[in-house]
Amino acid sequence: MANAGAKGWIVETVEVGGGSGGNWSSYANAGYGVIVRLNQGYGYAGTIPPVSGYDDFAYRCGQYVKNSSGVEYWIIGNEPNLPCEWPGNIDGDPNTGEAITVANYVHCYGHCYDAIKGQVSTAKVCPAPRAPGRRSMTEHAGMSTACYGIRELLGPVLEWSRFKQS
Repeated sequence: MANAGAKGWIVETVEVGGGSGGNWSSYANAGYGVIVRLNQGYGYAGTIPPVSGYDDFAYRCGQYVKNSSGVEYWIIGNEPNLPCEWPGNIDGDPNTGEAITVANYVHCYGHCYDAIKGQVSTAKVCPAPRAPGRRSMTEHAGMSTACYGIRELLGPVLEWSRFKQS
């Protein structure tokens, strides 16, 4: 992009560990927007942890954001409506792992939002996008329900995906 004189967004995904951060300042200073997705892990670990791990995950997200620079938006997790993103899933089998329900996602997001804002009050924290083409996570009509729940709890947020289902 830079060689063509164009600017755009850089999207990075990170597995949130023990509180270290990342430095994307060189991209931000060059005029790029930087979006970082915070994950518990990948595959079996889940994009967010099981319910019992929400407090620890939120703490690690807050520490990671505090120790990072150059990021404009933070996304909590990824496509929670996909079984392959659920903690404990085996090869994306929807009969394995802990399903990420709307209530659970909103609960986890709320903990992460509070932990991040407690460290960096100006951080822009966004909900995960849902995977297009999937009508539900488990017991609801769509991820947009989670966005409405998040709005109720935390005020306006940026909705990353708005896919119409046919």
